[in-house]
Amino acid sequence: MIAAAVRIVLACADGPDPYDAYPSFFLNDVNEKPAYQPFYYTDLLTFYDQYDMYEPPKMDTLPDDNISEWRQYCKGAAGADDISMLVYQFSIEEVQALYAHIGKSKAGQLSERAATNNFAQWLVKNRETEVLEYLIFAKKCQPYTVPLESYWDNQAEQYALPVRDTVAMGTLIDEGLVLYRNVKNDNIKLRYAYQVLRMAFYSNRYAETLQLYSQLLGDKTSNSIIYPRCLGMKAGALYRLGKKTEAAYLYSRVFDLSDELKPSAHISFNWAVGSKTDSVLELCKSGHERAVVYIMDGLYQSEGQEMEGLKLLQEAYAAAPAIEGLDIVMTREMNKAEQNYQSEKYAIGNLIGFVSLPLYAPAENYRNEVQEKMNRYSTYLQQLNDFAQKVAKEGRNGNIAFWHLASAYLYYMQGDMPACKEQTDIAARKKMNDREKDLAAIIKALYIAGSKTRIDAGTEAELLPSLQWIEERAKSKPRFEKVYRDMMTAVLGSAYLKQGDTARAIFCFSRAANSSEQIAYNGDYTYSVSGGLLESMSPERIKAFEDYIQQGSKTDYELWLIKNNTFTLPVLQELEGTKYIRLHQFDKAVEVLKQVPKDILAGTVLPDPFIMHIDDQHDLRKIDTAITMNKLQFAVKMAEQKNKLDKDPKDPEAAYLYGAGLYNMSYYGRANHAFVYYRSGVDEYAYFYNPARDKLPAFYKEYYDPAEAEKYFLLAAQFAKDKEQQAKCTYMAAKCWQKRCPAPKNEYYYYGGDDSSYVAYSLKNPYFGKLKNEYAKTNFYRIAFNTCTYFSSYVKKGK
Repeated sequence: MIAAAVRIVLACADGPDPYDAYPSFFLNDVNEKPAYQPFYYTDLLTFYDQYDMYEPPKMDTLPDDNISEWRQYCKGAAGADDISMLVYQFSIEEVQALYAHIGKSKAGQLSERAATNNFAQWLVKNRETEVLEYLIFAKKCQPYTVPLESYWDNQAEQYALPVRDTVAMGTLIDEGLVLYRNVKNDNIKLRYAYQVLRMAFYSNRYAETLQLYSQLLGDKTSNSIIYPRCLGMKAGALYRLGKKTEAAYLYSRVFDLSDELKPSAHISFNWAVGSKTDSVLELCKSGHERAVVYIMDGLYQSEGQEMEGLKLLQEAYAAAPAIEGLDIVMTREMNKAEQNYQSEKYAIGNLIGFVSLPLYAPAENYRNEVQEKMNRYSTYLQQLNDFAQKVAKEGRNGNIAFWHLASAYLYYMQGDMPACKEQTDIAARKKMNDREKDLAAIIKALYIAGSKTRIDAGTEAELLPSLQWIEERAKSKPRFEKVYRDMMTAVLGSAYLKQGDTARAIFCFSRAANSSEQIAYNGDYTYSVSGGLLESMSPERIKAFEDYIQQGSKTDYELWLIKNNTFTLPVLQELEGTKYIRLHQFDKAVEVLKQVPKDILAGTVLPDPFIMHIDDQHDLRKIDTAITMNKLQFAVKMAEQKNKLDKDPKDPEAAYLYGAGLYNMSYYGRANHAFVYYRSGVDEYAYFYNPARDKLPAFYKEYYDPAEAEKYFLLAAQFAKDKEQQAKCTYMAAKCWQKRCPAPKNEYYYYGGDDSSYVAYSLKNPYFGKLKNEYAKTNFYRIAFNTCTYFSSYVKKGK
């Protein structure tokens, strides 16, 4: 079976999923570095983990450095939970009670949670008065450092600095300096310095913040997690004083020293200098510090910087070959290449037309634009690959296997399959983490699928274990749901389409669909590629598809592909029957729909398709639902009327009922679901004629322009014996004629608004003249005059 080529697109949907904007196989978490998750590539969000899509933010899995440092302080005598409760949740009164308890044999009763808290008990037992004094002071400071609740409530104050009690904060600064001078423990001393700096900064004393930093820390450094926080206070003060280059330099130091502060340091760095880092680099004191700045620059992309990452990778590696984050920037470049090059490569051969309606095919110049972009990226991919191989060969940065896998995937994108396999095999001989093993398995599957120009039975047999592994992995690893879907659609589905195997392509697309997409063969084809492919097929080709499903001998791959698929035999038969209804081949529709189970037929309930109304309102009236039909019943009655007309072309009743059935299954009728599975209330083809209608298949033209129904209404009017019936049939023909009004020049005419052109066209309706001249004395004429404003306006205009 041969399918028209198709570019897989979504239209009229919500905004693109920021984590799923392109087919992607190079796992963005392959490096297993949770602190860098916010910097995984997406061009639609500031930070990748801004929303939780596949998994919770990995930053949340990082240990709390502050709690870890306190645990180290007490030499593991208390667990993280107890320390966290005391440090973060105990009230200031509870900590004061602990302080008072030390040295008093008859001290007051401790709170229940203090009495059972191991950290609290350790502090009391070891008479850690300095720690408790510090915690009391820190809890005094904390309320002045949190955002004010009203900050965003008043629009006029949104960008103003929050108003705080600066007098009280000044008092705390003085108190903190006294405590700083009196404390002996260096770690506690540093923590006092941090609290004092916070009070100065958050009370808008920026110059004083710098003076205090110089006084309390000077040029001293520390391995404590508090040190980068102090640096952050100094950087913030510099930023507020307009010294943005100096601030950016310090933010780069904070980024380097603290995993927990990486996101905030990176944001502040970008606010300070953006991508203009030359002045920051001049302040760096070592190759390592320069490399950090290059890495930070590489973790953020502005528009138009799609191919800037390699330069930053090269600079960072030259400055400090072992620099952390080099692999993260490389992974970002791989993902960018997937979006800007590989996704287009998957699609470039499929730009002939859209699935069902060729109007929605991409513009003719799109292929040239894409090809030009791909040509530029092709050179860039080779340069990236050269860099990956250089780092892999020198073995000075991170896991060597990662760089071989990066090279393998780049070779895959470049179409060099032997080199792809060679690099994957080399990586397999190196030490790999679990995600690198996953990536190696994915690349192996891509290699198998892409190593031949055509996917044949041998390729399928070799590929099946890999596909089953990815499918099973997706059950426990949400990220693999996307890998599986992209494999089945972008790789296999597209490949089958190119080689003309529509059946396998449909099964691939359908198997990859999640539950919300399994609306199958509906008329809203833009939401289901597999359904769209079926929409594009003739009933004869659908029948061939059915025969394929029923075929006895199948390979293991074919059995797996068909298993648990949306498109079962009854579903396909229902669609085949619907196709025949669209073609007005009702006898064939009956023959097919008789095979469809009742429960599937019951899925479509048609209001009485043989009742006509003067207006085209789609709100159902009681008379419309007195009799309802499924598609089989509708097809049976339509076939009966057609058989009568074949025997007697002058049968007015059969002609009228046949015309009514045709009209009601059109866009304008109440039984339109006999034709489509979804009807949009806004449709540019409806009511107005534009040249785009000419591009539609013939049966779809009839859906929007019921010319065939008009023909049978006129036939019924010609041979009807009763004036009332003649008038009614003539009016129904007028309704059909009205649905081909020339489209206005306004591009968005079909959204409503000014309908003056439609009114003007309607007032030229030739059948209105016949009604007025020949049937003015009928009861139907009176009802139509009082119901249809178009007709009444026509009559009044002629008086």
